[in-house]
Amino acid sequence: TENPFIQARFIEGKGFGAVNLLNFVHAGMVIGCISLIPLYAVSRYGISDLHSGTLLVTNGIASVVLSTVMSIRIRQTGYRLPLYIGSVILSFGVAMLFFAPPFNLTPYIWLMISTFFIGTGFGVMSPASRNAGIQLAPEQSANIAAVRSLGLQMGQITAITIATAVITSSVNSTHAHSIIYLVLAFILISSLPIISKVPESKGAW
Repeated sequence: TENPFIQARFIEGKGFGAVNLLNFVHAGMVIGCISLIPLYAVSRYGISDLHSGTLLVTNGIASVVLSTVMSIRIRQTGYRLPLYIGSVILSFGVAMLFFAPPFNLTPYIWLMISTFFIGTGFGVMSPASRNAGIQLAPEQSANIAAVRSLGLQMGQITAITIATAVITSSVNSTHAHSIIYLVLAFILISSLPIISKVPESKGAW
């Protein structure tokens, strides 16, 4: 339409499209896949339902603490640096889920370390991924935030849909589940070049 409720440039325009795609993959798809970690813990390692549910506690703590710290420091760091650092940490944590515990670590501790890295990576990049590009149209910050949330939700839905379809249709569902995490880690690393398209900004906007 001539006057759309949300302008198309906020969805796929220069600067905005890169940030939205990054949120879709690095936030939405990761959140969707880590929500299946308790199931993974039960099916692959035989961890109890109670203990498997606590695996995401370290993820949440790391994410909240690092998000708070990076929100305070974002005017000094800008957007791209935390996005690069957070994405690499995030990819490493997701990839860890594929491998069996080394050094005689128990499966529970190994998975908790993995979720800690995931939460750390997510916390480091979250403020930047939510705010990048808003300085291009600060008067439209509400619409931009809405599009970001939409991308995140779509990423979660996509990841969970594909993951559950693959797991339930596989002969060895546990192995298929582990492959999903390895593939996701590869997707995260492969999409790092998107960050170079994210509009940089330091200071107030």
